[in-house]
Amino acid sequence: MEQDKPISRSAPKTSERHESERRIRTAACCGLLAIATVVIAGWAWYVRSDRPSPVPPPAVEAGTLYPEVATLLNQLREAVLAKPRDGEAWGQLGMAFVAHELFDAAAICFAEAERFAPNTVRWPYLRGAVLEPVDKQAALACYRRAVEFDEVAIQPRLNSAEILLDLHRLEEAESTLFMVLRYATHSARAEFLLGRVNLLRGDLRTSLRWALLSAEHRSGQRATHELLVQVYHRLGEDDEVSRQQEVLQEIPPGMTFWDDPFIEEAMTFRRDPHMVAGVAGYLLSEGNDHEAIRSAKKVVAEHQQVPKFHEQLVQLLLETGKPDQAVSAGLHAAQLHPRHPGIAFWNGRALRDQQDLAEAVAEFQRAVMLKPDYAAAFFGLGECLRDLHDHQGALLAFRTATGLEPELLAGHLETAKLLLDVGEKQQADLSLDKAASLAPEHPEILQLRKRF
Repeated sequence: MEQDKPISRSAPKTSERHESERRIRTAACCGLLAIATVVIAGWAWYVRSDRPSPVPPPAVEAGTLYPEVATLLNQLREAVLAKPRDGEAWGQLGMAFVAHELFDAAAICFAEAERFAPNTVRWPYLRGAVLEPVDKQAALACYRRAVEFDEVAIQPRLNSAEILLDLHRLEEAESTLFMVLRYATHSARAEFLLGRVNLLRGDLRTSLRWALLSAEHRSGQRATHELLVQVYHRLGEDDEVSRQQEVLQEIPPGMTFWDDPFIEEAMTFRRDPHMVAGVAGYLLSEGNDHEAIRSAKKVVAEHQQVPKFHEQLVQLLLETGKPDQAVSAGLHAAQLHPRHPGIAFWNGRALRDQQDLAEAVAEFQRAVMLKPDYAAAFFGLGECLRDLHDHQGALLAFRTATGLEPELLAGHLETAKLLLDVGEKQQADLSLDKAASLAPEHPEILQLRKRF
């Protein structure tokens, strides 16, 4: 009978060890998975947009704002409160504050927008734009961060160059501007700033070259022609100084607008009717007649009770060569505001442009009846009466206009011409003397002198 074989215990021990190791590995994996889940959940909680931000959105003082402005700002503020870590929501609130010139509040918003949406040009750029008037160094840092996100973005480079120029860091400003011209070959603003850089260096010919290029690539910029006056004066070219001064006389004061798509985007948030009306003027200066008219009509439609907006619309339509629309808008305004002298005046201007002189006379007469010291309306009346060959009536109107506004050059010139036409040369000479005291080199004065 076979003896029983000894029972081996080695195999079971190995199996048990493997099983134990498997259980440990499984537990470890589960533990790591649990930890990862907690970490991910924690991170998701940390970054989620509805988690409170340490900085509350600026309060809206409704009592100091137009109702439509307060409504917009409160709506955008509620959007931030709903998603306090949403950079876009903060940025939109900031742009709305910029649009209504509430710059301190805007700076807070753009700082948060940049924090929660850091990989974009807009928020550091706009933050720099609102800081620039009060802290140029902080603004410069913002513009440099903006360039880090988009090396071809020219707007932050242009603003940086202007700050560097103001700080007399000419080499840095120049290199920044040449970088702009790599990406925007005909940037009139970059050329203008290079003109300023070289003027400060005393390199007048190089300054002149850049200034002329800027004027060629962007006409009607007051700052460019003022720079040309300075350069030509220092070069001793008096004829060119006079020519540039004549150009400046045709450009309203303060009319220097450089393209800025970021600020233009912010301006779409404007709701203050006076500011929206100002946008129409800006768009007109930019050559965007269609949008300027659309903006002005929108203001009038929403604020029929404000006569000034009707005046601005009629004026805008005249300036853009639409006298028929100007007449229609003016007559509508007169029905709403029959006793407003400004509306009567602009109606007269529109009707005169349409050669409806009799109706224009009636409107100008209504304007001066409502406002007896309205010099511009008396002048308009004089022009219409002159065209209707009522010389005595026109002469009386022009003299009244210059009596009310002694510096009205056109009034003195028209008075002199009428007096010459009726043979009163001595009186005409007196009117020309008054005109010459206001503009000694005016070409029309010189021509009239030849008629004596």
